[in-house]
Amino acid sequence: MKKTSMLLLGLALTMLLAGCAKGEVVTELSRTGSANIECRVVAVPVVASQLGSVKEDFIADGFQVEDVTEEKMKGFVARRHFEKINDVNKIKMLGGSGSRAKKEEPKQIEEPASAQKTKAFEYKHGLLFDTVAVKANLDLRHKPGQDPGDEQWLFKNLLQQVKLRFVLKLPTAAESSNAGLVADGGKTLVWDLVFGENNLLEARLTYLNPYKAGALSAILLAAALFFVLGRRRKK
Repeated sequence: MKKTSMLLLGLALTMLLAGCAKGEVVTELSRTGSANIECRVVAVPVVASQLGSVKEDFIADGFQVEDVTEEKMKGFVARRHFEKINDVNKIKMLGGSGSRAKKEEPKQIEEPASAQKTKAFEYKHGLLFDTVAVKANLDLRHKPGQDPGDEQWLFKNLLQQVKLRFVLKLPTAAESSNAGLVADGGKTLVWDLVFGENNLLEARLTYLNPYKAGALSAILLAAALFFVLGRRRKK
């Protein structure tokens, strides 16, 4: 009888809270090696009141956060600019320890290369072309000790009503990815994240760095002028 009541309650709540919350994380990478992240999370009032801890995590990571209202939903938008793409790995959303470390904390001993975690974003410099490899694990599974017990079925169905997307905007088309949706000629990749699962995001691209190309052009132009002036002096 208890299980039947819970099933009916779960179905009722699922119908009432359909589309109760939605979120979108947009990460935009530039050709110069910087990145911008914007996260928008909104929910119906009864759910929005529980977003406080999520908002605090973004504030602790140095994001500029502001409250927003979208139709009948309330929530917040968090934005931050990163001078270096590799700095994105420090934020908690991608498994980092946070970008605002306390000065009092002792320096951690570096782990061996074999024991270090794979970076979600890895930026590699080249002579003219730079490469960005994305391999992020957004683990949305239940954590140990936080399972809802007999209410697991209900909890899982409620989470399925939350729509969450991860959007990656690139300066050029990706060479490869496992994105569910590819748009803008391969420059925009979209993943629909699933609660209760470990979501793996993979992408790779190589592109011409404009600063390096400009520097090489300047060197070649200077060499050409030097050669021409040298010829004229000899004449």
